[in-house]
Amino acid sequence: MLLLHESREESLEPHTDPPLTSSAALYSSAQNGKPKNKPNKGRNNGRPASKGGGGNTNVSTSSHSFAGNQGHPQAYFGASPHAPPAQPGLLGAPPVHSFGAGAPQPSPTLFSAPQHPSPHTFHPSPVPSSPYLYGQHQSPHSLPAPSPYGQPMQPSTPVPLPPQPSFGGHASQFSQPQYTDLSSVFQAMSFQAPQDNNFYMDSGATRHMTFNQGTMHSLTPCKSNFIQVGNGVMVPARYIGHCTLPYSSYPLLLNNVLVSDKLIKNLISVRRFTIDNSVSVEFDPFGFTVKDLKTGSFLQRCDNDHHDLYPVLPPAPRSTLASANVAVSFDVWHRRLGHPGAAIFQFLVSRKFIACSSQSSALCHVCQLGKHCRLPFSLSTTKTSRVFELIHSDLWTSPVISLSGFKYYVLFLDDFSHFLWVFPLRAKSEVFDVFKTFRAYVLNQFKSDIQLFQCDNGREFNNQPLLDFFKTHGIKMRFSCPYTSPQNGKVERIIRTINNTLRTSLIQASLPPKFWVEALLSSVHTFNLLPSTTIQYKTPFEVLFGFSPTYSHLRVFGCLCYPNTAPTAPHKLAPRSSACVYLGSSTDHRGYRCLDLITQKVIISRHVVFDETHFPFPDFQPRPSSEDYDSFDVDDSPPSLTPIPDAVVTPPESSTTTSSSSTAEPSQPPAPATTSVTSDISPIPRSAAQAMCDPHWRAAMDAEMSAIISNYTWDLVPKPSAANIVGNRWLFRHKFDSNGRLERYKARLVAQGFSQQPGLDFDDTFSPVVKPATIRTVLSISISRNWPIHQLDVKNAFLHGDLTETVYMRQPPGYVNSSFPDHVCRLRKALYGLKQAPRAWYHRFAVFLSSLGFLSSKTDTSLFTYHRGSDTIYLLLYVDDIILTASSPSLISMLSSEFPMSDLGPLSFFLGIAASRSKSGLFLSQSAFAQEILARADMVSCNPCSTPADTKTKLAVDGEPVPDPTLYRSLAGALQYLTFTRPDIAYAVQQVCLFMHDPRIPHLNALKRILRYLKGTLSHGLHLKASAVDRLVAYSDADWAGCPNTRRSTSGFCVYLGDNLVSWSSKRQHVVSRSSAEAEYRGITNVVAETAWLRNLLLELCCPLSRATVVFCDNVSVMYLASNPVQHQRTKHVEIDLHFVRERVAIGHVRVLHVPSAYQYADIFTKGLPTSLFLHFRDSLNIRLPPDQTTGVC
Repeated sequence: MLLLHESREESLEPHTDPPLTSSAALYSSAQNGKPKNKPNKGRNNGRPASKGGGGNTNVSTSSHSFAGNQGHPQAYFGASPHAPPAQPGLLGAPPVHSFGAGAPQPSPTLFSAPQHPSPHTFHPSPVPSSPYLYGQHQSPHSLPAPSPYGQPMQPSTPVPLPPQPSFGGHASQFSQPQYTDLSSVFQAMSFQAPQDNNFYMDSGATRHMTFNQGTMHSLTPCKSNFIQVGNGVMVPARYIGHCTLPYSSYPLLLNNVLVSDKLIKNLISVRRFTIDNSVSVEFDPFGFTVKDLKTGSFLQRCDNDHHDLYPVLPPAPRSTLASANVAVSFDVWHRRLGHPGAAIFQFLVSRKFIACSSQSSALCHVCQLGKHCRLPFSLSTTKTSRVFELIHSDLWTSPVISLSGFKYYVLFLDDFSHFLWVFPLRAKSEVFDVFKTFRAYVLNQFKSDIQLFQCDNGREFNNQPLLDFFKTHGIKMRFSCPYTSPQNGKVERIIRTINNTLRTSLIQASLPPKFWVEALLSSVHTFNLLPSTTIQYKTPFEVLFGFSPTYSHLRVFGCLCYPNTAPTAPHKLAPRSSACVYLGSSTDHRGYRCLDLITQKVIISRHVVFDETHFPFPDFQPRPSSEDYDSFDVDDSPPSLTPIPDAVVTPPESSTTTSSSSTAEPSQPPAPATTSVTSDISPIPRSAAQAMCDPHWRAAMDAEMSAIISNYTWDLVPKPSAANIVGNRWLFRHKFDSNGRLERYKARLVAQGFSQQPGLDFDDTFSPVVKPATIRTVLSISISRNWPIHQLDVKNAFLHGDLTETVYMRQPPGYVNSSFPDHVCRLRKALYGLKQAPRAWYHRFAVFLSSLGFLSSKTDTSLFTYHRGSDTIYLLLYVDDIILTASSPSLISMLSSEFPMSDLGPLSFFLGIAASRSKSGLFLSQSAFAQEILARADMVSCNPCSTPADTKTKLAVDGEPVPDPTLYRSLAGALQYLTFTRPDIAYAVQQVCLFMHDPRIPHLNALKRILRYLKGTLSHGLHLKASAVDRLVAYSDADWAGCPNTRRSTSGFCVYLGDNLVSWSSKRQHVVSRSSAEAEYRGITNVVAETAWLRNLLLELCCPLSRATVVFCDNVSVMYLASNPVQHQRTKHVEIDLHFVRERVAIGHVRVLHVPSAYQYADIFTKGLPTSLFLHFRDSLNIRLPPDQTTGVC
């Protein structure tokens, strides 16, 4: 491709403008097949060469103007570095002056190479003639140029051409350009190629130019503009006009276009084009792309599949997947496109986007059922000028919960392109998180931001977190007036359109309403592909992305399909496919989503055969009753709090690879374990007499009595006079495993310890239990060292405790000795229910462990350690539940010699906590217990919320009393135990527990908010991972004067062992602090005491710390107060015991450092936080969803 140059004829009128240049004037010389002089390496950027530059004044050395001579004596021209060289051997360039002393004078004859060139003389090599003129001059020494039709053309008569000005030797020596008679030049030219109506991008041209004045507007004659082509010929420009870039969806201007009828190519100057339109042009081997210079958004794409240059061509039709756009019937296309209107359909057919084999004038019965409406809804007249300038949004509530638990969906509509995004929601509170996700998508994919957001006054939009987010990011928010829905009419009309298509698709496929999410996604997809009259019959997809969409991948929603399932078949003779229902295209894969009718699994496959005229669901479904829509649940079983997804089978692309999907449409989840009692499980009896009539419970009672008798628990003796006789009763319970399955029937005989008398039949009752922080610390060490963790069970543990007091008890109901019915039981061993039973069992077990060489920890007496050489055992005792971890699995079996003990294997369920070991560590969860709490509060079907505590209000002592204080205390206590693995609710639980003595309605509402938060995070738990255990890091914070009644502060802290959270606290301080520094200092005191205890614990576990514990605080005054023994006016009243922090700092055990508030993780334990900050801090506490479990032992 030749690049052009514009100059002015000096003989016409004087001027001062510099001549316009082009890379088309490059020349090169060669002798004996090799270049004698290399082109000038300097860059003049289109300006005249400076004096003494060794080059022609009209020479431009842009790197893309030629491809190099490669040993051939000619220059190559082209706007692209990928353009092929000109035909080798074509000569015929105008004469060019030589440089240096003794150079020959300009001659009116054609150029001829000298026989004996001087070493200091520059001889330009012949340049191929320009293909941009109707005729071209040929040298007598040149070969015949090929004709456009493949026949050689005869060289024309030699015509002297203007020599080029040259500089050689001294700067003052130059020659003026000489112009020849242009008419004689044009008469001598022969026609070689037809004119080409396409425009070509040319990075070497200094002006736009064309031969076709019919495409121009605002033409003005010009007399003094000349265009210099590559061989030096000057052609006149007749007019200057304006036009726009062809085939562009955006108005891209071509200003000051030179019109000359002597040209055969239409050229676009890249530099002028980019300056006039503020755009950038990116070239690649397949074409070029035009983008907005400020936003980087896509404006135009021109592909170049069959050209060596860069023409501006119309976009070619695209194809997707492996489908052919064959002609199908009108009815099939009508269903594929989601039942569009007749005008839209005719437009697609007329533009040949789809091939329709026949037309139909019959009334679509499905359209009438799904789209019938009463009155049209007026549209907004607001006009925008670019994408994402205005976003409309609205939320719709479904009367039916979908298969995946969705109740709502929110729409985001771009006002300029009419492109639509939809997000299904389980709760309205998810709108904020969804909008942040949507905005991040816009910023990343389109390099643009939302300027204005239009919505109604719903609380899902008009809430403080969302308003603060908009204010922070400079997004203007505009609400519609109350009860003025037409102000948000555009998106409401779109919702009606989408719901009509959704409803029609479900009716067409005879699918039940619970498939509405699948129909919604399919409806929105087709909406974005359909032309719209409001955007001049363009599609939203085309306006947003800049090219037309394709329709070959569309299929009728809900039709019968057959995906290829050969790679997942059980054997080679199994069927290679199965009948499925088509549920739309996958958003995460390049394939189709198919629901297997037998297994109810979702199969994602690219290789699918469709029967678009048959729908596998019944052809006619009865009209849904009101119960189908008014009920919150879709079936009789209570919905699970964490939906369990369907298994997804993704057939591979080839037989050598198999892939699976991590996202799938969930099925209706099972009921919680606590409510899954069916007729196969015997209910819990209310009395011993009732239990004796059931074989399951009778067997459980017999097993309990057998253990009591074999253990010599009591002796039958006559009833002493004046003795205190303790009663007893039977307790019955179903024992479930961690998965909620019935494990066994449990019956236990318990003594009624409330009838015991102190000093008579009991004295001391205290029995230690292992601290939660000790459990998490030991588990962290075991995970870091990759030790096995086992759970042990001592059968009837309390029956092994020896009693030192004399205790008499009545004979158990159902097992009264018929020979001695009036005798009583004199207890020799402890029995469940006795006040001293836990203490007796602990003493017996501790003595036994001591005989084996175990040592009871001084920091936690329920921790026992064993060290012999390289062998180490840690044993944790919580009443009768035992956790054992050892450096060697062989050490675990040494405890079964004294007690009837069973090794339950790897730790899986301990104290109501599910434990799962994986490659990433140990995951602790109390989801089953959380489900039980929700069931107890009758909030299984509540709406989730994003945070457990409100950020605006503080709980006080006012309000109406709650109707059931017992239920409030029961739920608050259960939540307190749930904090074992859920530190994210510690502050909220601490707040509601402050008012257990007198709960009020605001306190109950705060407790219900915690339960709503748990509903949405049931599967979350504490994750412990392998990490170094050589450092303790703590964070401490305090909410100064946060209590509205007492003005006491709330302090909180969290302590990490390596990367694992092992201890935390949220507690109301006992005294009022006079300053925030004092409140923070009291909080520091608590965490320093906790870390001192942890350091001693690690020392006993043979994990001593060699470095100081770092305590982070966001109060600078506290940092100075802890490090410097200075008396301050506002802290002189602080108790002396608080200053033990200074002592720990002085001896090097503690360092108090400052941390910015944005990284103060302890904030989550002192106050309610906004959603975004709360989620960030929650993640820092290692609260995660369960990881994928792998095989192995704990």
